[in-house]
Amino acid sequence: MVGAAALVFFLGSPAWARIGGIAAEGCSGCHGGTGDLSLSLSTNPETFSPNSEIEVLLSIQGEGIAAAGVYITTKGVGTLQTLSGQGLTKVNNGLVHSQPKGASGGQVDFRFTWQAPGDPGTVRFFVYSLGTNGNGQRSGDRPKNAIFDRVFGCEGQLYYSDEDDDGFGRDAFTYLACVGQPPNGFVEQSGDCIDYDPEIFPTATEICNLKDDDCDGEIDENALPVLLYPDGDGDGYYGDVEDGELEGDPVEGCVGLPGFAAVGGDCYPLDATIHPEAEEICNYYDENCDGEVDEHSRAVCGVGWCARESPTCNPEECKPGMPTPETCNLLDDDCDGIVDEIDDGPLCPEGEDCGEGKCVPIGSIGIPDAGAPSGGGSQGTGATGTGATGTGATGSGATPSSSPSSAKADSGCTISGAAAPGAAWLALCAALAAWARRRPSRR
Repeated sequence: MVGAAALVFFLGSPAWARIGGIAAEGCSGCHGGTGDLSLSLSTNPETFSPNSEIEVLLSIQGEGIAAAGVYITTKGVGTLQTLSGQGLTKVNNGLVHSQPKGASGGQVDFRFTWQAPGDPGTVRFFVYSLGTNGNGQRSGDRPKNAIFDRVFGCEGQLYYSDEDDDGFGRDAFTYLACVGQPPNGFVEQSGDCIDYDPEIFPTATEICNLKDDDCDGEIDENALPVLLYPDGDGDGYYGDVEDGELEGDPVEGCVGLPGFAAVGGDCYPLDATIHPEAEEICNYYDENCDGEVDEHSRAVCGVGWCARESPTCNPEECKPGMPTPETCNLLDDDCDGIVDEIDDGPLCPEGEDCGEGKCVPIGSIGIPDAGAPSGGGSQGTGATGTGATGTGATGSGATPSSSPSSAKADSGCTISGAAAPGAAWLALCAALAAWARRRPSRR
């Protein structure tokens, strides 16, 4: 039986977390620092059956960290429960720290329990953590996200993510599941060196195209020739074979033969600056032959919900939208680069606070009472306020430190909920909306 966890690291969407924690995914984009965190997860017992209740130990390690916070979820699989003295509180979809927990020797431990469902399967522990140096600033803090897999009631097998459906997956993206039950999008075979091209995989036939088709580390070894068409402008792409514009006959050979190309799609075969891989620039031409003109190339002005794209190639003609009063909706309504911040007054009625893009009763998602001190504006998942230290809860290897700091929250990060978009993401959405409204020019 496979006993080790499959571990996948990834970047989460930005979100803000208060000193009391909030269920959200990711700290990247608002916290910076040098060094790295390491996460480990173990279960007692190591193997278990359906309906079993196990104890889980999550350890966060990093040189120089003073405290850490965490958000843990299984996305609804089984039941997570807190243990006394561990500094965690239960929320609807997981566990989040009730206070940042002090470190001992650069390590913070959180213990909790999990009860397996009644049928065999896999549980994925999604962990979003932040280690803080306690300086009251966003600098020096280190976010780390990870997934830990465990199987119960069956023999485990690693499966590999197969994005291009060629039957082979990437070694780095795994899923531990029951034998014979690969998750959707995962396969048994690994070793795909390029997982966005279905023609490239370990058992593919090597052809003469300047690529490592069979993922053996060699290019074009014992390769078969391919059909090449005339490439009049030498940009590596040929034009429409059927329209009669190609001068000369096709030949068999290897990619790189001067005057010939193996890939079509050149919409203007006499201009080397125009081909499917060309960079689109704002000049009222379709450089990349995708049928659109100047897409993603015009200037964008404004932030948040006010972000707009220039109607022409002249950046001076770009006019931002008008801001509106901030409301609790995961959007930067007032266009100041901050999402759901308290501006001229509370965003929610008395007794409620803004979390996950809606007004909810205070404390229902791990948000402390409005009068509780906030840390240094952590943006992340159940992450610690950087001005805060632990509250005295001790776990294995962790000792209490001083009481929470009353450092004022950094206005550079504000509250948003799980998988909440940041200002840059919102600007992109607004720009996409502008592109959709614009009627493209054509040659």
